[in-house]
Amino acid sequence: MTTPLLEGLSNFDINRLPEFLEHLQQQLISVQQKVQEHDHLLERMNQLEKENQVLKKDIVTKDLVIQELQSQIARGSARTTLQSDANQQSLPGVQAQQPATQDTQPAAVTQSGYLNAAKSGAKRSDPVRTAKRRLAAGRLFKSAALKGPQGYQYVYIGRSGKILRSEIRSAFRKVGVDTGRVLDICFPASGVIGVLLHTQYVETFTACMQKCEAEIIENFEPLDPKHIADPQYDALTSEERESLIYEFTNTRALQTLSFLRPLNVSGVGRYFVSAGWISQEELDTAVSEAIARLAEKEPKKANFLFKPSHITPHNHNNNNPVHSFPVSLSLWNANGLRQSVVHDVLSHVLNTHVLLVTETWLLSGSFPSDWSQFHLYGTKVPGAFGRGSGGITAFVSPSCPFTVSQLPSYNPHTLSLKVGTLTVHCVYLPPSLSSDKVLSILRSLPLHCDTIVCGDFNARFGSLLGDTRANARGNALAPWLEEASLSVLNETLAHGIPTFTTFRRQQEANSIIDLFLTNIGAVVC
Repeated sequence: MTTPLLEGLSNFDINRLPEFLEHLQQQLISVQQKVQEHDHLLERMNQLEKENQVLKKDIVTKDLVIQELQSQIARGSARTTLQSDANQQSLPGVQAQQPATQDTQPAAVTQSGYLNAAKSGAKRSDPVRTAKRRLAAGRLFKSAALKGPQGYQYVYIGRSGKILRSEIRSAFRKVGVDTGRVLDICFPASGVIGVLLHTQYVETFTACMQKCEAEIIENFEPLDPKHIADPQYDALTSEERESLIYEFTNTRALQTLSFLRPLNVSGVGRYFVSAGWISQEELDTAVSEAIARLAEKEPKKANFLFKPSHITPHNHNNNNPVHSFPVSLSLWNANGLRQSVVHDVLSHVLNTHVLLVTETWLLSGSFPSDWSQFHLYGTKVPGAFGRGSGGITAFVSPSCPFTVSQLPSYNPHTLSLKVGTLTVHCVYLPPSLSSDKVLSILRSLPLHCDTIVCGDFNARFGSLLGDTRANARGNALAPWLEEASLSVLNETLAHGIPTFTTFRRQQEANSIIDLFLTNIGAVVC
């Protein structure tokens, strides 16, 4: 006797098994994406619930203040009425000389009562806050010698669980901490809060924490790999964990510099460089971005503090304007960019003006982000249930100080942009293209002054870039590079650093196929 399941299998066409498995894989991927989206929603709901609790507490506090003010007004009105009646009775002849009507006298008394009540209930200046403002103003009129030691540092304190930054600042105020001196609050490890302070305020802050018996963590090292608590990284080697904790610390430091007041970025950034969290080049970029932010909000102040140089560098007869601030471009091959991970990706490149992503597989629309976007859409893969291939997207940061616009498409494999005075061509050249076709695509691109060509070339140049070998496409492109006066920035800035890693037969295989090419400094304009 056969069951219905076995009967169904007996009628199943075994030749359709690959198609059935591929369809099942797509369904599993779809379910996985939905589960990830639900996890993000639940996390956001938990955050909103905590924020709601904080707001409810604030409302209760404000209600108590309102009740107290209302009672003060009522008491003040009653005292004023009694005092007015007593004064009238003590003056002889008042009633005869001022036979006021019943309408005018109560009105005068009520008006006087409201005025006195308003005065008695008026907000008085906070002596503590006034003193803080006075000291802050006085710091403007001290010489560098009298200001004392300068600099910034993190003080690390313990935490018992998850807590919002707003809750931390509220608790600081309750124990007497001047939150205006707190530049940043971060969470560098489980059970640890990092508080960024000016050096001169560290002693005062520490004393406040000791009074409330808070745990002060001495000799905390943010770059220690032991702070990686996520189980998904347990299988990493010690070298990989060291690299990962540096990436986390570096990203957190750059994110801090991106929201600090522009005039604090340089000083805090020097502290980050001395701690080994960021490089000098990253600090220079952060300072340039801070100056750009200040110039946008307070142009007069920025012009006064950072007067532009009147000396313009020239390259022979090159009269093109140069950038006041360096342009930061980043390149990444996504091999399929999911909507749910876009926010996390962009949070790791906050110091980038333009992020160029190849192989997005995007067929239409845009990604969920407040970054501006320019797209070269991919193409549908036949029989792959709507999955795309190829595609290029340029994400432009909200803090980008340059005008970015899309140029006409010169071929179906290139996204071309104008970034300030730079021309940027981002390409994705799949391995299936012949070398002749690749050369035809690249020769169709206009190479004006200050041009950058970047992307996934799938071309290997061997020892020129520090790669283990060359391939046919790389050998075919070498003469074109010389013909077009293009230099490969990977050779001088990232020699020997792989851009693609895969595993074959349980062996790691690396290659350098994502390239930056430029004619800047090589072409006379």
